[in-house]
Amino acid sequence: MSELTLTSVTKQFRGVEVLSDIHMDVKDGEFICLLGPSGSGKSTILRIVGGFEHADSGAVRLDGKDIQELPPNKRNFGFVFQDYALFPHMTVESNIAFGLKTRKLPSDVVRDRIGSALKLVGLTGLEKRYPAQLSGGQRQRVAIARVVALQPSLLLFDEPLSNLDAKLRRQIRIEMKTLQQELGITTIMVTHDQEEAVTLGDRIAVLQHGVIQQYGAPMELYNAPANAFVAGFLGDPPINFVNAAVEAREGTYGVRLGEEFRPLTRQGAPATSLPKEAIVGVRPEDIRLSDTEGVPGVVKLVEQLGAYVLSYVAVDFMETPLCCLAQNHIAPRVGERVRLRFDPDKTLVFDARTTKLLPGARLEAPTPVLG
Repeated sequence: MSELTLTSVTKQFRGVEVLSDIHMDVKDGEFICLLGPSGSGKSTILRIVGGFEHADSGAVRLDGKDIQELPPNKRNFGFVFQDYALFPHMTVESNIAFGLKTRKLPSDVVRDRIGSALKLVGLTGLEKRYPAQLSGGQRQRVAIARVVALQPSLLLFDEPLSNLDAKLRRQIRIEMKTLQQELGITTIMVTHDQEEAVTLGDRIAVLQHGVIQQYGAPMELYNAPANAFVAGFLGDPPINFVNAAVEAREGTYGVRLGEEFRPLTRQGAPATSLPKEAIVGVRPEDIRLSDTEGVPGVVKLVEQLGAYVLSYVAVDFMETPLCCLAQNHIAPRVGERVRLRFDPDKTLVFDARTTKLLPGARLEAPTPVLG
């Protein structure tokens, strides 16, 4: 069992609060991703868990025991760094053996663990090579093999793929997920790449300014983001945001999108509870191109993506074009006049003042604007 909990964890550096009231639970065998922009506090959480930093307040417990006072070498954690941290003067075999020998394990155990670790990461036969003789992907595999050989109770990854090119990152993260599932080791990974987080994480903690904005399964965060920040951070291409005033028209509350008036309802709440200003969020894949109905606009740019195409459509109520995604065979042409239909079941509505999602809020089918 390797269950980790963080309770009310805070941290300051020179009077600046970098973590605020962090609550997290990590279940045995779970793969957790800490996702957020630079400076959001994700690496600080990892360093506190690993024992490289000490929280100013709160508790860090492993299987119910407080580990705050344990030094890193007593926590039985495996740490994989962004820059691999391999000894350049040592062979692959010696790099992996180093941690095992410091634990004074018998030589036959060291040999067996090296062989097993190299087999797991697909590097059998490269034992005698030095790091300079390896590719970036191979060096990262050696770094992973080194911690796997220690048989840790917890794996900690600090942006381990950021130095690799896009194709190799995709390959290595598939291997990492497969390896983690085979070993069943509880894992926490720091990343700023939402694609990595969604691919690898059983759950994702999205951070901003040292605060966890939302913590849950990838599709939970994607379909029901807690606020506009989470909605904007997850999704590629990113979600479209439209600022809109909420107004009453002939007894019906709604928002005006150009020449359309879209009734706005909120399940389980009166219309009077709606905010005065809203942010409407609609993802590119939830916008349909139409010749006859929807918001009118002009295609300004078409970006080919193979089987799919991104169209950027200028509309009269936005400074920046709306992005919509469609299959390649229905791609519009630059300069073409089109209409955009928002899927009512997929459109998200946020309070413009708090940026929080309005649960149960829904934009209904459009009605003509009068006057």
